[in-house]
Amino acid sequence: MKTIKNTQWSFYLGWILSGAIGFLITIPISLAFDVFVFNQILGEMMMVRGAMVITEDYMLMYAYIPWYGLVIGTFQYLLLRQKLTKMGWWILVTSLGWSLVWLGIALRTNPLGDIEIPSSAGYFLIAGTSVGVLIGVIQWLILRMQVAYASWWIPINGLGFGIAGIILANISSWLEYMIVFTIPCISTGILLWLLLEKFPQDVNHRHSPIILS
Repeated sequence: MKTIKNTQWSFYLGWILSGAIGFLITIPISLAFDVFVFNQILGEMMMVRGAMVITEDYMLMYAYIPWYGLVIGTFQYLLLRQKLTKMGWWILVTSLGWSLVWLGIALRTNPLGDIEIPSSAGYFLIAGTSVGVLIGVIQWLILRMQVAYASWWIPINGLGFGIAGIILANISSWLEYMIVFTIPCISTGILLWLLLEKFPQDVNHRHSPIILS
């Protein structure tokens, strides 16, 4: 069954920008969550590794990650439904993937404990690739039902997040963060263009170079 609709370059541009757009939309949501939830539970100041820090600043990442998954999952779903049918699960699986990332970070770093995150580029490469593969596997479960060669989604997602991870180790400005969040969407956007426009769309095809679908 062929579910692919006609090419619309606005679709691919929107997909590439989805990371940056999701990043910007999630900031006020996570800040509000910080103020109305974390501040109420932990107070305006909290003790971390022997020092007092502002709760909403320190806990921002822990509020941001799951909300980002929901926001970008919703935005990408609105794009994907222009090309593919029955993609409503995309929101749930993307949110689940980012929630698992949040859980991994929370267990690994323990915001109230003594563990520091390594700052080396190698660590961020491995961490970024792992995040990309995890989210890629979960999204692949939906994509594989309609798109041939969908198994490429896993390594390409890992590649994009791995590159983003290396850059993440050496940035500090909001603009740089927007660029980092865009990189995985560039890699998967190029792959989507190939999968939807260039490769035969026989969902029963099983001769993908990576035997996963």
